[in-house]
Amino acid sequence: MGIVRLKLLAIETSTSICSVALIQNGLILASKGEQVEFGHSTPLAEMTKNVLEDADTGIAQLDAIGVSIGPGSLTGLRIGLAFGKGICSAATIPIVAIPTLSGLIHNIPEGGVFIRPIVRAKKGQYHTALFEYNSETYMEIEPHQIISSDFLNKEIFGRTVLIGETFTTSESDSLSKMYELYGDENSPIAEGIARLGEKMFSKGETSNSAELEPDYKMEFKAKKWNREQSGDAVMIKGLN
Repeated sequence: MGIVRLKLLAIETSTSICSVALIQNGLILASKGEQVEFGHSTPLAEMTKNVLEDADTGIAQLDAIGVSIGPGSLTGLRIGLAFGKGICSAATIPIVAIPTLSGLIHNIPEGGVFIRPIVRAKKGQYHTALFEYNSETYMEIEPHQIISSDFLNKEIFGRTVLIGETFTTSESDSLSKMYELYGDENSPIAEGIARLGEKMFSKGETSNSAELEPDYKMEFKAKKWNREQSGDAVMIKGLN
């Protein structure tokens, strides 16, 4: 009996970087990333189409969709999840809900470092946690918390990689004195989401697509959105 080679498409829309990646048996087949200013919808559809084309893959050949489930951008998370649900419905495949902070750290394959994933919360605040990577294992040192930008400028744990959001030039100049800043505005950070998603999928950790909602990890007033509001049918148009 041959080796089963499963393909998972990962979607990351929690930060200002919209990113998509396709993984198969631990190998990233194709990926893209792009900083967005006016919403994730348009670049997400085009990016997904390009990633699938680069890997010579259609949605009928996908085995699962992995979606960055939060915390992060309220609108971005809704768009990414709605888009992922649309593909799952069209292809009749399961969905994997990947914790954003845990997924982002899987972009860092180097051992012996601390990793601080970071995504914007309210103005001047960020969602974060702290992990250590040793011997191919990611250990959570600090659980999720919402911090201010001042926290980033004061607190440091030795050699630490900062990953997730992009920063202004002045912010980068300040933070780079204490942290190693991962990537740039076009980094395909969905690759980390894909790696964790593949591990979760192999363990059978899938979710009920109909009931799945973003994990915002913060209180806010929002209307419950549904399939009609999300526009799934429009968002996956052009994929095959």
